[in-house]
Amino acid sequence: MKHIAAIILFCFLSSILSQAQEVYHPIDAGSKVGFVIKNFRLKTEGSFTGLKGRIYFSPANPAGSDITVSVDAASINTGNNLRDKDLKEEKYFDLAHHPLLKFKSSRIKALGGDRFNVAGNLSIKGITRPLQFDFTAKPKDGGYLLEGSFGINRLDYKVGSSSISLQDNLQVHLSVLAKK
Repeated sequence: MKHIAAIILFCFLSSILSQAQEVYHPIDAGSKVGFVIKNFRLKTEGSFTGLKGRIYFSPANPAGSDITVSVDAASINTGNNLRDKDLKEEKYFDLAHHPLLKFKSSRIKALGGDRFNVAGNLSIKGITRPLQFDFTAKPKDGGYLLEGSFGINRLDYKVGSSSISLQDNLQVHLSVLAKK
């Protein structure tokens, strides 16, 4: 009887392990976290580096997948050193108290083909708000290239204040290379 129980337990554990997600890590050098916002009616582009985290992902089992990533807020680069310095101050990203921008998924679902939808929480400057967006996942270099975009209102995260010159809404574009 003990042998039968051990065999059943082994089969059960084997089936769970066979459905386990692969663990990937974002590769900063092959990724881009960028944004576009209008400043004085002109498109201003910027980006962040220092992408870190863990991505448990399987296209065959998106419901069991999980994404937890962060980016270094001090790495902000808009191509203008004076503007970047200002963005690092308390009024905008407050790097002294909030050095990371973070995202943690709560659900991932398949949309068909290589398209998925992720829901989760985005934390900026100590404020966490729900976020949902579509992304694609394409095999690349033994991992996946995850690409998507979403819009946010910077005032929801107390990044700056109301301004005549700076638009409240911005678009974030992600291209994340995730490898084992």
